[in-house]
Amino acid sequence: MALTPEIPVNIKSNKLDEMFLNLSDNPYSQDNKDFKSALCLVYELFDEEFKDTFIKNVTPLRNTNFYLIKEGNKYNFFVTPENNFDFYAKSKGSLYRFKETQKNIDGENCYGYVVPTEIIWEYLLGLDEMYDRDTTSESFNYFSTFCNVLSKIIEKCYFIPKVLHHGATFKINYELFYINEKVAGIVEKLKSFCDKKYFLDIDAASTFDFLLNDFINYTIFTFLKAKTTSFSEYKTSVYFIKNIEHKNLSRSIDLGQCIDEWLDEIYIAKYEIAPKFIIKKIDDEVFSMSIHAIQKGGDELSLKEIIDAEKPFGKDKNYVINILEKQIAYVVQFYPHLEDAYNNCEDVKLDLNDVYSIMSKTSYYFQKAGIEVVIPEEFDNIIIPRASINAIIKEKRKDDLINFLNSENQSTINLNDIFNFSYQIAIGDEKISLKEFE
Repeated sequence: MALTPEIPVNIKSNKLDEMFLNLSDNPYSQDNKDFKSALCLVYELFDEEFKDTFIKNVTPLRNTNFYLIKEGNKYNFFVTPENNFDFYAKSKGSLYRFKETQKNIDGENCYGYVVPTEIIWEYLLGLDEMYDRDTTSESFNYFSTFCNVLSKIIEKCYFIPKVLHHGATFKINYELFYINEKVAGIVEKLKSFCDKKYFLDIDAASTFDFLLNDFINYTIFTFLKAKTTSFSEYKTSVYFIKNIEHKNLSRSIDLGQCIDEWLDEIYIAKYEIAPKFIIKKIDDEVFSMSIHAIQKGGDELSLKEIIDAEKPFGKDKNYVINILEKQIAYVVQFYPHLEDAYNNCEDVKLDLNDVYSIMSKTSYYFQKAGIEVVIPEEFDNIIIPRASINAIIKEKRKDDLINFLNSENQSTINLNDIFNFSYQIAIGDEKISLKEFE
């Protein structure tokens, strides 16, 4: 009962030197820490040691079905019949004990075990991919292929860390890195064989992403747990090797947000296809912004053309959409209106203040991500005014300042007693007073 074919994973290892080339040593406010060193070690260990981590010594479960179910907010597998799975559970001694449960499947009462996903992942990671697929069920073959394929993608280091914010806390999980078109194509094949009959009262399409993330994080954190001693020199490794919550605030600094923005440096401006935002003038006060995509050194397509095309830019559509979504998610942090525009595939209506805001406040982030913004011609020569503060040391207080800077004793100083401050508005190279600007 094969149905799910073996899916080859013919991809080269991710180029780690290029991946971390633009990553600074530490997040903002975390000077003299070891964030980059700890994260790089995570990938070095996967690159060198992951392949032989999981011993392939379990027996295939003949004529045994796996169904994903949801009870409350938790996903589990329903394994039926349970007799073959009993052998695996008993091999773990008293570690795993399950109670027989009944489920109605296609009008038939079936008996089996409700098993947490992590136990099924553990079992399947210990299964040799070379087994007789004709003696095992369709669902068994699918989920074994699912685990085998994804573990090979992980082995090639196509994953990136992602910060999950939970109010006052945050934690780091991992997700697939679709920098390689082949990776996206392989995952799409897995998704295409994900049949709805492997799920009980759950939508297969919407649940696939849960399976993907659940398996990836189980596998990565299980491997890293076994390598804990390798990180003994790195204090910040706790953020990357343990799937636990951390406090957001550290000395009044939002640490989760700082790490999140720092991790963005791994992938921004590295994709071969990038979003392009075009702002057009409707009248003196109303503008519209449309979302396009441009291939480096190549063609340009509108968002609608990408959705309608069978192979946009000659590439797999899901690959193109995945990398666009990742880049737009970065920009949405600084300009939230784009999220609805992308999801609804429609232009964004702007007023004059919105256009100025994009030019003055968010253009830096667009440039940093390698995303082009096209503005109406009449804005080309507009210079955004900026505040300029000048500080001049008071003549009689120079000695006091020198003594303060050279003193080893802790003390305080009032800057207004030492400096004369003046405020101006800088317009290009010209500076004018506040009164003149008003």
